[in-house]
Amino acid sequence: MNDMRGINQGAAATSKTEEDLIDLGALLSALWRGKTYIVMAVIATIFLGGIYAYILATPTYRSTAVVMLNNREEQVVDLGNVIGGLGSDSTVVNTEVEVLRSRVLLGKVVDELELTQDAEFNSALRPPGTFSQLKSLAREIILPSSRVLGPDDARRREATIDALLAALTVRNVPQSLVFQVTVETTSREKSARIADKLVDLYILNQLEVKFNATEQATSWLTARVA
Repeated sequence: MNDMRGINQGAAATSKTEEDLIDLGALLSALWRGKTYIVMAVIATIFLGGIYAYILATPTYRSTAVVMLNNREEQVVDLGNVIGGLGSDSTVVNTEVEVLRSRVLLGKVVDELELTQDAEFNSALRPPGTFSQLKSLAREIILPSSRVLGPDDARRREATIDALLAALTVRNVPQSLVFQVTVETTSREKSARIADKLVDLYILNQLEVKFNATEQATSWLTARVA
């Protein structure tokens, strides 16, 4: 009886194992029967992807400008320890990356290139969509036109800076004081112009910082001598 019970348990275990196994032949047979639908789905996916890539999607272009950090360890005048060197550790490098991404510097770029007049960065200049038109219509019904305030220039400028920040990438080349400033827009000329202008304004800002530091140190020493 024990032997017969052991044989029955072994047969049940074998049957359960066979049920758990995937029948590859049946699976391949099912795939072969549905080959027409699979091929049609693949062709439709490729077709829709091509329409999106070549017709619907807006092409974008990247432009990269390279700038090197001036660590300011050399000094125009010998003022001893009055003007300290900037150094070149990771903290300073990360700080300069944030300076390149600062809203003050990007605001200067927006003003210099008049990006508030560019529909790519100023969404207020784009043609309104269906939802925006319905929203404007509802606002006109609730509030008379005389009570609706026009767009604020300062708010529009801040929104333009936000759009420029989203299109900007600043990267430090590892083990160096070199920064790569990359701008991505719908025009290669625009991308190059913005990247170059940002680098130029950053260099000018570094010169202004050094000049102000030198001027303050000179004034301080002059006052001490007097």
